[in-house]
Amino acid sequence: MGRRVLVAQLGARMHYAVPRVLHAADRLGFLCTDICASRRLGWLLARIRTLMPLAHLERLACREPVGVPPAAIKTFDFLGIRHFVKRHRATTFDRRVGTWIWIGSRFASAVATQRDFLQQSDAIYAFNGAALELFMSPDARCHFKVLEQTIAPFAVELKLLREIEERYPGWQLPVEQIANANRFKEREAGEWELADRIICASAFVRESIAECGGPAHKCVVVPYGVKRGGNARPEPRDAKGMIRVLTVGQVGLRKGAPVLHDVAKRLRGRAVFRVVGASVLSEQGNRMMAEAVNMTGVVPRNAMHEHYAWADVFLLPSVCEGSATVTYEALNAGLPVICTPNAGAPVQDGFNGFIVSNLDVSAMVERIEELCDDQSRLEQLSANARNSDYTSEDAYGERLIEALDR
Repeated sequence: MGRRVLVAQLGARMHYAVPRVLHAADRLGFLCTDICASRRLGWLLARIRTLMPLAHLERLACREPVGVPPAAIKTFDFLGIRHFVKRHRATTFDRRVGTWIWIGSRFASAVATQRDFLQQSDAIYAFNGAALELFMSPDARCHFKVLEQTIAPFAVELKLLREIEERYPGWQLPVEQIANANRFKEREAGEWELADRIICASAFVRESIAECGGPAHKCVVVPYGVKRGGNARPEPRDAKGMIRVLTVGQVGLRKGAPVLHDVAKRLRGRAVFRVVGASVLSEQGNRMMAEAVNMTGVVPRNAMHEHYAWADVFLLPSVCEGSATVTYEALNAGLPVICTPNAGAPVQDGFNGFIVSNLDVSAMVERIEELCDDQSRLEQLSANARNSDYTSEDAYGERLIEALDR
């Protein structure tokens, strides 16, 4: 039998895929998390409903770790509520970074107090930014420590954000001098040093760690996967013959929102665009975006299938990701994905989508026009996307267990 793993995870990342995979392999010791659907959740939501928007509460209510035994779950509910409130009130990028540091250190410290759980486990699986204090705990000194780096290191993210900000000034509140930047970079470096293995969902993440002088020799690339099936049949093509392009994720510089705007403007009359997700753009950015793209705002996870069913193509012009899980969901729904290398997506160029250079508006326009003009090509890419087992959760589970045991 392999190592018994304690998973320390903030949020419902990938619908709790890591603890579910480990439980299915009889390898899960415990899941420690901030807050999830439980008997106490309704009581908690009733007390915080005036503190945050309804959409955020709906997303919180969808945090249900199906496939993980309740007896194996330890939650830190009030810490999770405080994080939700702090995150909602963080109005600048620097404050958001400060919130990441606050919740990461508080959560890792809280998990480190669970001595019984640690004594019954011989490995720890934690995530970047929320692992340091747990890895440093005396009760964890003999454990095999696994860190998942969910996105490129903060130094790389900042560099890429400043590049797109320079090209598109005024679209988002400036990425000002980040007072908390060095603190966050130091946390990441400390976690890398203490980790025995670093799981990266894409080569882009591993290369970015190496670029920062990090321990690339500890890194193992493990692409994600999602549950297959359950997607509604795509709706008929728009009566005017226009292709429908979907983007999912936070609407901001990191996800390439101004690039999406430029693509949509150039394809006006040939394609319709929809973006699903909360906006962090400035007033000017939101106004410009709304002129070219239908912005739905935040949508509960259980309603996302309707948007995938609406679309013909998925576009993600991100400048920095780890491996965007929305691209896996889009492929599973039969949508060809057009993205940048920095999206870390499981796209084979020309087979189930296209990979285009970062910030290359013209290349994105050309690829969408190609699919507008060639219905058979669109159908073939769609079939290739839908029929691949590589993006399935089962395949991800096999890759993850192999990476932990190597």
